[in-house]
Amino acid sequence: MLFDQRGCGQSTPYAGLEANTTWHLVSDIERLRELAGVDKWLVFGGSWGSTLALTYAETHPDCVSELVLRGVYTVTKAELQWYYQFGVSEIFPEKWEKFQAPIPLSERGDMIAAYRSRLTGDDRATQLEAAKAWAIWEGETITLLPNPAFSTSFGHDQFALAFARLENHYFVHDCWLEEGQLLRNAHRLRGIPGAIVHGRYDMPCPARYRTRCIGRGLMPRSIWSRVQVMLGRSQVSSINWCAPPIASRQHYEEGNDEVGKIRAQERRIIR
Repeated sequence: MLFDQRGCGQSTPYAGLEANTTWHLVSDIERLRELAGVDKWLVFGGSWGSTLALTYAETHPDCVSELVLRGVYTVTKAELQWYYQFGVSEIFPEKWEKFQAPIPLSERGDMIAAYRSRLTGDDRATQLEAAKAWAIWEGETITLLPNPAFSTSFGHDQFALAFARLENHYFVHDCWLEEGQLLRNAHRLRGIPGAIVHGRYDMPCPARYRTRCIGRGLMPRSIWSRVQVMLGRSQVSSINWCAPPIASRQHYEEGNDEVGKIRAQERRIIR
């Protein structure tokens, strides 16, 4: 089951931030399960989807038959700093300069907060400039090899606005999770079969968090992705039943001739 979470895709209001938190989404997922009429289901999530999958599974463990994560992301301060303050900036310095460009030097000590003020401001031109810079930074750093046809779409006005506003909204609030909460509560998943697939070169999702999941006894079955097309996170987001907060399934499925290959490769790997 695929769904467009609040504020993105076909959900309305588009790019809306009101009543839009992780806990609203967990409630939405549970309501979908009830509407589907199933007692338990396999939960699959990648990157932000893995965050949402873990949160849902730890909240409703009796409703989860299996748990599959691709690109573990636990929304710690270290993970956010790595991608939006210092870390990936050293790997893609030329792209980082473009990400910094809309923000005055005096505000660059907290890039997430600086973007927040612009993405939620009243000036449409400023809002759109910030949205495009935020979205393109991610679009150009989430694949192992450059993929202009893929990353260019992140700069489209409508997509960039929802992508940036929603993602930034969640990160400003630490996704409404306490620091370390997902790993601390991993004991609630005891008895649920699961697997982790993690690309070693996944920029937004540091590999150490996959290792920490294993160290906590969460899902002992874990494999490194050796398939090149899987090493970038967003290329496989279209198969997640937990849609990212940053786009709709349509964005990932249209105009991407790798999607079919990626789906087939991931099915083979997980099996």
